[in-house]
Amino acid sequence: MQQIGLIGLGTMGAALARNLASKGYKTAVFNRTYTRTEEFIATHGNENLTPFQELKDFVESLEKPRKIILMVNAGDAVDQTIAHLQEFLEDEDILIDCGNSNWRDTLDRQKWFEKMNNQNEQSNSHEHKSRIIHFIGCGVSGGEEGALIGPSIMPGGDPNVVNQILPILQDISAKDFEGKPCVTNVGLAGAGHFVKMVHNGIEYALMQGIAEIYDILKSSFHPNEEILKAFKGFNQDELKSFLLDITVDIFKTRDKLAEGYLIDKINDKAGAKGTGKWTVESALELGVAAPNISEALNARILSARNTSYKLGIYAASEEFEITKPDLEDLKYILQTVFITSYLQGLNIIDAANKEYNWNIDIKEVLRIWQGGCIIRSEMLRSLIFDFYSKSKTEKIGFILEPFHKLNTILPFVPKPVISATLNYILAHNADKLPSNLIQAQRDHFGAHTYQRINKDGVFTGGWKE
Repeated sequence: MQQIGLIGLGTMGAALARNLASKGYKTAVFNRTYTRTEEFIATHGNENLTPFQELKDFVESLEKPRKIILMVNAGDAVDQTIAHLQEFLEDEDILIDCGNSNWRDTLDRQKWFEKMNNQNEQSNSHEHKSRIIHFIGCGVSGGEEGALIGPSIMPGGDPNVVNQILPILQDISAKDFEGKPCVTNVGLAGAGHFVKMVHNGIEYALMQGIAEIYDILKSSFHPNEEILKAFKGFNQDELKSFLLDITVDIFKTRDKLAEGYLIDKINDKAGAKGTGKWTVESALELGVAAPNISEALNARILSARNTSYKLGIYAASEEFEITKPDLEDLKYILQTVFITSYLQGLNIIDAANKEYNWNIDIKEVLRIWQGGCIIRSEMLRSLIFDFYSKSKTEKIGFILEPFHKLNTILPFVPKPVISATLNYILAHNADKLPSNLIQAQRDHFGAHTYQRINKDGVFTGGWKE
């Protein structure tokens, strides 16, 4: 009998199946198209991987209660796979959706299973045995390499069910700075996929911030060799991170098909799979400001701009003397982008936790992001833990001079996330924002009321007297 089953042998699914097999788990594998299964076994097959062509045979090969990981495309494909499985599942079987599903879809699926389970219990009789099927939403981060050697894993749902699969997930996960598995029971209901979604939103912001630093160096006439040296220098201490590791690799890579470096041959249109958009939507719904993440999303959308026309900047830019920015200033700016991006994402999680009563432990989230995942960095230990162990009223000091110097020497280089970072800090430290005028305007045209700074209560009107 097989100990666990996995459906979906795309890039991530294939890597995760190999990870399970490498840890000694007898793993049944199934793919909608059997040719993909055959190719996978031909390349990676071993005694712990058993392929199946028929879904019925796949399910029946598993130890009871069955544990089945779904690694299929988010959306309809998940629902279709669940529908096909329904015929063969039995009491106490567990489905674990480890794809990039929208957390709202996960909630809907969990509610659907709860409803179905309740109906089965109510109709229980000698002729119809009760059947309870469990469904867990589980975020997985680390890309193909992480899925293969150890990702960060974020399951969420009924603790009694999550705890049944936790030993397996612990065996295949990455390790944190203390050597503990980068997996935890994140929280109730859709918490797992929500936390993974926000992880990806933070990822958007960090990647855009790094790209902007690159753009600044490129625009100030640094050759690729100097840019490589600069990023090696950035990738130390608190900024030591996976994203900067791969950035260094990128700037080392020569083009095998032409002269020069590969980075210079890549089109500047950046793709996206939806999690950044979902993060921004969730932040807006929860009333949480996440400007770094929002601007990073906008930057990706803007990268698909229509380049057949230009919006002119009427300035003597060709006469403008560009001074190379100080690398220590750029390192400090990038560090600040990292800090504020993490904090914005964590604020979104914190707000959702309070709104939905998910019982999320923020420190545990930070811990499981220390290994395997895309946004792992030393900062998760050295700075963020310090912040979350302090009172939220305690001020964190930021130096603004590097930001101001940058705007002075490179005014014509787009810096959306860097600018958002600066504005985020300024807003939090401002004694007074101009939003009082906005609220006055809202009350003037729509009687939306306002509060006064010198009297208690809610007021309206008084504009024309």
